[in-house]
Amino acid sequence: MTLIRRFCLLVAGVLGFMTGQETAMANPIYFSGPDLALQKAVDADDPQAVEEALRAGADVNARERQVGGTILEYAVAQLRDRVIPVLLKHGANPALRDRENANAVTVASKAWFRDTTPLRLLLEAGADPNTRDTVGQPILHRFLSRKQVDAVDLLVKHNVDINVVTAGDYNPRKLQAGSSTVTVPDGDPLILDEASSDDWDMVYKLLELGAKFDYPNARAEMKKWYNPRYENIPGVGSKMYDYKVKCWKFMTERGLKLPPFAGMH
Repeated sequence: MTLIRRFCLLVAGVLGFMTGQETAMANPIYFSGPDLALQKAVDADDPQAVEEALRAGADVNARERQVGGTILEYAVAQLRDRVIPVLLKHGANPALRDRENANAVTVASKAWFRDTTPLRLLLEAGADPNTRDTVGQPILHRFLSRKQVDAVDLLVKHNVDINVVTAGDYNPRKLQAGSSTVTVPDGDPLILDEASSDDWDMVYKLLELGAKFDYPNARAEMKKWYNPRYENIPGVGSKMYDYKVKCWKFMTERGLKLPPFAGMH
């Protein structure tokens, strides 16, 4: 079973309703040697036991044997909030990737709906807010598409790049497998990606945060979504349409030349 698969089971609640002791007894063995004691300490969410395991020679960046996930990634996947700070204090690296291209930050991002603490702890310890997920999308993209505004605000607090581009044809897993030659993200700026999805509330959120919105050479610049073909999309009178009107006003007031559309008639 891969680490990502285990993560899905864990956050679904299979282990979430157990006590730390019960979880420690139930979990399979993924680490070996002195690192096994560290796994057991993490399973029990016991900071003192983690300290003892590290003093006894456990590797703070130990990797499990299935896909090479780190002990920090493992702790995050199990939502072990008490031991995560201890691992970080001793030098656990949240940027290390496993063989499926996941790391502690990408796992914490997926866990946000269940527990916001792991990602908060990682960012406070210096983890990169511009981390990209296993297929190359910035984690900010995930939170915008799911309208998890509190997570967006957290990333902004930690200086995320709100003008970052989406993955486009870039996929690090395909690149590693030899099925792609695209080596860098080549998608659209996030604000245009949100506009193309008719997520105008998130477009407005990005505008309020100071995101750039004038991309005259983009494949789908902002003007496209206000031309007659799209002027009634999303449905007139809907919440998203009201936000589309707010975005039009915001951008035109700041100098962007956009065509009048149904909402402004």
